[in-house]
Amino acid sequence: MTTKRILCIGGSGQLGRYVTKTLQPYLITNIDYNHCENSKINILLKKNLSTSENNKEVIAELKNNHSSIKYDSIIVTAGGWTQGSIKDDDYLTKTNNMIDVNLIPSLLGAHLATKYLS
Repeated sequence: MTTKRILCIGGSGQLGRYVTKTLQPYLITNIDYNHCENSKINILLKKNLSTSENNKEVIAELKNNHSSIKYDSIIVTAGGWTQGSIKDDDYLTKTNNMIDVNLIPSLLGAHLATKYLS
């Protein structure tokens, strides 16, 4: 029986650590800002790059160094929450942060699924 391969986006966060620990018998690739001890491969994002630049680097890393790998599942555990109100002066900053933290990782996962999902 072949070992399943899992791509986890956000495997270093609270939810991601639990998911990767639960799926540890499988070969897990983690994409996150921090190393995930439960993952065989870690593709680390750079905090000094924009979301767009990090996405380009992840796509290039997978294409150049892991293109032969096909994943059985792609799981997005990245995300977050921020408190605020539409009446706050910085409402747009908080909204953009929520998009970067929640929507962009899901879009990256969907994009990678078109290329690397078996």
